[in-house]
Amino acid sequence: MDAGGSAYAGPWAGVFPAPVPAPSVDLPPRALRRLLGHYPTGVAIVTARDAQGHPHGLTINSFVPVSLQPPLVLWNLALHAKTLRVFQHATRFTLSVLGAGQEALARRFADPSVRDRFDGVPLLEGEEDTPPRIAGAVTHLTCSRHAQWPVGDHLLLAGRIIEAEETGGAPLMFHRGRFLPGPLELLHEVQP
Repeated sequence: MDAGGSAYAGPWAGVFPAPVPAPSVDLPPRALRRLLGHYPTGVAIVTARDAQGHPHGLTINSFVPVSLQPPLVLWNLALHAKTLRVFQHATRFTLSVLGAGQEALARRFADPSVRDRFDGVPLLEGEEDTPPRIAGAVTHLTCSRHAQWPVGDHLLLAGRIIEAEETGGAPLMFHRGRFLPGPLELLHEVQP
């Protein structure tokens, strides 16, 4: 039921669209990207294997935790991405949150002209069919596919964390078009 008490007849139970779409801001994509760049993000490489077992990966900064119980994370991929089908069909993917000294890897996995992004890249050992984990990353989260939704010009991919490993160190950050080292300090849990 929506706020007015009527049942929602949309394709997903419990999902309620905005009552009337508001017009979008009239900004060219480059200007919008510049504005959104004021929000600093972490940097990760997401990996998966295709049906033949070949590894695929790309740099993302769209990663966000969405649930603690069950442990779920969300990231997005452009609908025009060459690896879209790989990630749509993969039953598992791994997020390697990069460390402060891994800017070159972030650039390598973001560069569409690099043919074999994994060539010479140090990986952590694992089962042959698991998604690759990038050595030196501060955190690895291996996820099973939970859900996917097309939204605008991207596909949102939600994963349920099935394995987690923290190696520590300062994270790599991205802010206003630049890579920066993140802080290396102890985190203190905020008490309500």
